[in-house]
Amino acid sequence: DSIATRTRFLENRSEVFLQTSRGKIKSRKKKKLKLSVVDMVYDKNNVFIVFELENRSRIDFQLDFLKVYLSQGSRRKNASFQKLLKKPVFTYQVPEVVEARGKRKLVYVLPKFTLGENEQIEVEIREDNGSRRLQLFLKERRLR
Repeated sequence: DSIATRTRFLENRSEVFLQTSRGKIKSRKKKKLKLSVVDMVYDKNNVFIVFELENRSRIDFQLDFLKVYLSQGSRRKNASFQKLLKKPVFTYQVPEVVEARGKRKLVYVLPKFTLGENEQIEVEIREDNGSRRLQLFLKERRLR
């Protein structure tokens, strides 16, 4: 029952953050597709990241995946570059499809982490059965 209670808790918190998100922290556009980080909130042992996916094209965007990485070091100096996948402990309202000219918000809940000096958050989305893919990099520590 503790799993059901935890799931309910994460669902409720996700819904609250979805409704009260403050505006875009960072966004990236490419091929009429826009990915935005709308809010990041530390809550107990979790980080809630609220994303917004906007599809400005005339073709539905079928989401293959959305992945969050912590990357460290410089991409230019490959020897010191490291990229670690952060698996979500919970996801909320992740759409399979973002309709043409549509917008969808979703929440990823990750285990609590802190960003070091040369670290950044890297978010990657890719289209299923398509070529559209988008990466967004976040260095800011604007968390509530």
